[in-house]
Amino acid sequence: MLVTGAVITVRNGRAAVRVPRAALHCAGGECHGCSVCKDASRAFDDIPVDVPPSVKVGDAVQLQMRLPNEAVAALCVFGLPLVGLLVPAIGAWAAGGGSAVVFGSGGAGLVVGILAMVFVEKRLQVLGYGARFAGMADQGADTIAPGGEEPHV
Repeated sequence: MLVTGAVITVRNGRAAVRVPRAALHCAGGECHGCSVCKDASRAFDDIPVDVPPSVKVGDAVQLQMRLPNEAVAALCVFGLPLVGLLVPAIGAWAAGGGSAVVFGSGGAGLVVGILAMVFVEKRLQVLGYGARFAGMADQGADTIAPGGEEPHV
């Protein structure tokens, strides 16, 4: 999937490209009803990507984005906390611990599982969602200004 955005920073061959969140979450122009694009405080995402030396701040560029994998997302959101809950609880039960030990270890494991989920999600953001520089956008491309506001026509 190709998305168009504006370069907001460039440093050492790596740029932050500001793209509308709706372009990332509404793949192919289809709204899936997730309401991501309705949150005005987070209307844009800044995606880190490697760029050639000719790219400058303010340039309109196209990024090749990897479509999100729903199975990986479900595993992160549901699997990590569930494993964090069950493994310590089953281990404490198998070791002959009382109910307080089982519930305590299960609760602690759940917290660790949720923290692991947050870490994985943040790491995916740092990696840039699999974004690759695809080229400069056309001058007439529908893009955004570097400050985040829509372009004036």
